[in-house]
Amino acid sequence: MTHRQLTVTRSSATAALFSAIIASMSMVPSTNAGTVFANRAAPVSEADSRFRSTGSLKTARDYHTATLLQGGMVLVAGGVAGSRITTSAEIYNSTSKTWSVTGRLNVARESHTATLLSDGRVLVAGGLTGSSFHYSGSAELFDPATASWTVTHSLHFAREGHTATLLTNGLVLVAGGFNNVSGELTSAELYNSATGTWATTGSLSLGRSIHTATLLPNGMVLVAGGNDGGDATMSAEIYDPTSGTWSATGSLKTRRDLHTATLLPSGLVLVVGGRNTVDGA
Repeated sequence: MTHRQLTVTRSSATAALFSAIIASMSMVPSTNAGTVFANRAAPVSEADSRFRSTGSLKTARDYHTATLLQGGMVLVAGGVAGSRITTSAEIYNSTSKTWSVTGRLNVARESHTATLLSDGRVLVAGGLTGSSFHYSGSAELFDPATASWTVTHSLHFAREGHTATLLTNGLVLVAGGFNNVSGELTSAELYNSATGTWATTGSLSLGRSIHTATLLPNGMVLVAGGNDGGDATMSAEIYDPTSGTWSATGSLKTRRDLHTATLLPSGLVLVVGGRNTVDGA
């Protein structure tokens, strides 16, 4: 079952910024090429934590992607604009709080993935294309230096509702998803940005779409929940990049798809929200 069975409302061009103004907070060096906040911070008051309006997108859209680039700007690509899938892409400048049009995708797509690569380029893969929402296996690369897209090799299997995770070895793991031929997919593939090619890797034990994939501190990937073709599932699996295989791990307490999964500083993964029909959620 694809997320296209959800009710679609009018696309929006508005954007907002969440501001958490924290007083007396100091920063200490991090081992991950940046800074981290020390725990000497003063509490954040409710009045200081809020969303603020910022510049609106040039094109209203939904089912798009948003990717934080290495320079601090944000790339928004594709999606549905009105009743049409779009090729348009825009860049958000956090300093000026404005959007500017950038190079167009070669293929109009929505429900795709966008992954920031180690070299600063962005890999866009899969999704739905065309007026009839065709399932796509095509992929392309955005280069911020030239503001342009170039076609790269296609996935072995067309898919949407999949996940794409940058591994510590620089490869991109694409897992699961849905297409109209195979339904929910067990297949997984690895993208090598040096060669621009895809290679199949071990398959999931359960076909699933609209799940989550989280890179763990040990370099493995946790896939959790999703839709297995009948309803949301509680199952979870771990991908080991060294062996290229998946293994079952503890199940979620609640069936869910269309949820979120966030790696916490403690190494735990927080799974929130989603939907299922079994529990009426």
